[in-house]
Amino acid sequence: TGLVRRKTIAWGNRLIVSKGTHLLSTSEKLIQEQGFGSTLETGRLKCRALHCGFDPARFQGARAGAGAAVRQEFNFPAESPILLFVGRLDSHEDDALNQKNPGFCLEVARVCAARRQDFRCLLAGGGESMRLRLEARVQAWGLEKHILLIGHRADVPRLMLGADALLLPSLGEGLGMV
Repeated sequence: TGLVRRKTIAWGNRLIVSKGTHLLSTSEKLIQEQGFGSTLETGRLKCRALHCGFDPARFQGARAGAGAAVRQEFNFPAESPILLFVGRLDSHEDDALNQKNPGFCLEVARVCAARRQDFRCLLAGGGESMRLRLEARVQAWGLEKHILLIGHRADVPRLMLGADALLLPSLGEGLGMV
């Protein structure tokens, strides 16, 4: 990160230490990476990890027909293996704040498509300008039928049930804890 970013983080951390009572994160590692931990747990600020704080029930269901439904929706061959990426596409690949890494997913999908003609990949996520850039890359590779950027979706649990693999190539810890 640049000097301005480092100064902003340091200023924010000082505010948290002086005004906060509790700091919660997805892991001890992230607490330490953000500059907190045992050395700052003096006074009233208590740091604690809360792992996987969501109800996974909405991601459960019968997989039997889900794959066929997703293949039909996107006009994929009946036996296509489907790789699913879900994450924000709203920042550039070289942006230090972009933790979802859709560019890496595209590279994985390109290799898979070269190995199997029936391979398919879906990238779900918002961020129109980045989606257009990624689609241009897919078109330059000639892989438009293999890799689809499908935008923001409200039916992610259904897509997850229908996919054969879920790729979460985050640059930082978080959803990876799940």
